[in-house]
This record gives sequence, structure tokens and C-alpha cells, in this order.
Amino acid sequence: MDLTDIDIPTDEELGIVEEPEEFETSRVLKSLGITEEEAQDFRDREMDFQKFVTGQRKSMAEMRDLIGNKIIKPLDNSGGYDDAEYVNRVQVYEDRGSGYSEEDSYILDDAYVSAGEVSLEIPVDGDVKTLRIDPAFACCIVKVKELTFNGEPIAAANK
Repeated sequence: MDLTDIDIPTDEELGIVEEPEEFETSRVLKSLGITEEEAQDFRDREMDFQKFVTGQRKSMAEMRDLIGNKIIKPLDNSGGYDDAEYVNRVQVYEDRGSGYSEEDSYILDDAYVSAGEVSLEIPVDGDVKTLRIDPAFACCIVKVKELTFNGEPIAAANK
């Protein structure tokens, strides 16, 4: 399997500003026809539901609020990591019928050909059922520019 030109969009392409400001919910609420009072009621009901489901434990939303939502940009190392090489590595998982596992994975240290661009060629054994590619050791959005299998292009909707 050949995977080439995996493109990770830049912040500008994603519409992310340098310093994120407060999300403007008013525009979204207006387009949905929801008043601010109704939106607050939905938020309160969601928190009550989360407390009901989790009991004495913190919900994911509460944990996220407690630890914060730091934006990690793996390509320019702005997430506070001291080791950019660690963040900018590709990990490939091979499923041979038992699911994905660390034991059936390996690291491609030299997959980044430039900032924001990964190009790789992955040989795959015949017993591999599915393949998973993690393009960075951090959260990211990926746009696949080209994907081929044995030299033949693969048409993928919404690459």
C-alpha cells in the first residue's frame, strides 16, 4: 500500500486565529432559532444528565473544563512539548484479525517531508486486515491528498 502526500491543513486553512477568542454562540443560536435562555436551559439539562450518568465521578466535560483545552499544533511545536520529534512521528497499526494493539504497531520517524506534509509508503503483509495511521502524537486534522494501493489510485469520498 502506498500512502502519499497526507496534508495536515494549516491553522489559516482551518480558520483558526493565533489567539482563539471566545466562541460566538449567538450566531449559531440565531441560525438554529434558539434563544439564549433556551440554550442555557439545554446546558443545565445536559449537566444534570451528566451528573446522573456519572454519579460521583466527573464527566468528560467537567474534566475538560478542569484541565483546560490547550491547542496542540504538532507541526510547529507550539503545544509546549520540548521534543518536537516525538510529536511529529507517524505510528502505523496493523490489524491481523485481533484489532489494533501497540504490539502490532511501529513508528515512522521520517514521514514528515515538510511542515504540515507527510509522505509515506507502507509495505503491508497479506495477513493484515486493516491499517490505522496516526499522523502525530497529538490531536490533529488531516487531509489526504493522494492514496494509492499497489500503484493504483483509491477513490476516497471526503479525503
